[in-house]
Amino acid sequence: MSHNNDYKVKVVIKLDKKQEILQAALRLFSEKGFNETSVQEIANEAHISKGGFYTYFSSKKGLMLEMIKEYHDKIIDQASQFQLLENASPWQQLASYIELEIRTLLEHQSFFYVVFKEFPPKADEQVTKWMDETQITITNNQLNIFRLIYGKEFESYYTDLIVIMQGLVKEYTFYVEINNRSIHAHELSEWIGHLIHSIVMHLQEKQPLLHEKTQSVEDIFKNLKKQIEVWPDENQKRKYEETLHLIQLEWQKTNKNKTLLEILFHYLKSENTLCFDILQLEQLILQEEI
Repeated sequence: MSHNNDYKVKVVIKLDKKQEILQAALRLFSEKGFNETSVQEIANEAHISKGGFYTYFSSKKGLMLEMIKEYHDKIIDQASQFQLLENASPWQQLASYIELEIRTLLEHQSFFYVVFKEFPPKADEQVTKWMDETQITITNNQLNIFRLIYGKEFESYYTDLIVIMQGLVKEYTFYVEINNRSIHAHELSEWIGHLIHSIVMHLQEKQPLLHEKTQSVEDIFKNLKKQIEVWPDENQKRKYEETLHLIQLEWQKTNKNKTLLEILFHYLKSENTLCFDILQLEQLILQEEI
């Protein structure tokens, strides 16, 4: 076997072991709680040494953040895999996307239990930041799906529709799980898709309730520049200005360097006061490439 193949095997083994540790930790967090579970217990559950744990994760909290990042990546993959069905009605198209969301929710029930029980909103800055980023990604995915299926005609209603869809998916999924109802994800997604489509067909009888002017990429750039202009640390201010300028230059190109953009966004997201606007800007710019 070549050295290259040896390396590939080692990488696969390491990734498999990392997943084993994550799953072991999730089981313990669900049973005992995050704070009550020690690194040694996670190591025992995953059949590794305590030192072996630190080969993969910097800390127990680092492991938790990795779980959230994995879920976030799953949401991104979910959207990229979605394709419109041939010869299907709008409600069937919507239902096929909703089914992806429901399956993902069901697969991550233990994860959600741990996050919401152990990390209430704003309890931990890093966890909150990643959960906020995940929520923004989900919302933008749903916005793109509505635009793809229904076009621009209902643009002013999409915020209302997203809130309705998120509520229906969440509450129906949890109700089915808690009450141990044997309803298939496909059946549930068709029900919710049909309900939302029925609402869409009667929307123009009412004015939108939650419609807000969507910020453009230019608007967010202006807002960020204003925030950075008054930065107290001159050295940090210069770094942020240069990074934002590089993002703007790359955004204006026909063929954008996605890897470079992701690196630049990652740097700016480390500053919590800029994080929300940076997340929105990142979503808008990277979605232009889809």
